[in-house]
Amino acid sequence: MSIFLDIVKQYAATDQVFAEIIQSALVASDAVALNAAVEQRSHNDQAYFLYMFTRLEAVINECFEDLVSARSIGNWNDTRPWLYFGERKSYESLSLLAKTAMLTGKGGQDWKQIQRYYAERNSIAHGASWAQPFAIPSTGNDMQEIVNRFSIN
Repeated sequence: MSIFLDIVKQYAATDQVFAEIIQSALVASDAVALNAAVEQRSHNDQAYFLYMFTRLEAVINECFEDLVSARSIGNWNDTRPWLYFGERKSYESLSLLAKTAMLTGKGGQDWKQIQRYYAERNSIAHGASWAQPFAIPSTGNDMQEIVNRFSIN
């Protein structure tokens, strides 16, 4: 199983608890408990999104290193630009979206989706609530599908 699908599975367990708390508050007509549970559920969703994004970032970094290694072997004329990254570890200073562009093609559907996730990650990480909530199960599946399409050759 993938890290993304593992996280989705863990999320489902915690989300079920929030669903039960919300249902209890609805049955009891307890608006205060309902509002608190809805807010806590939203915070939980954001926390899972952030964690899932950290795993995506780790995979992007790992795959980019693999790409540099794979492209640094062979004819010098072909490998020369890749050797620069590999020898100097200069890829460590590249932005996440620059690395993503090398794995997916800048401007493509996968790159744009990662860009959206990245913008939302930055928003949450810097204190804002997310502007556009992502459904954690579909986000996890989407991240796994994107990673499966990374081109390292």
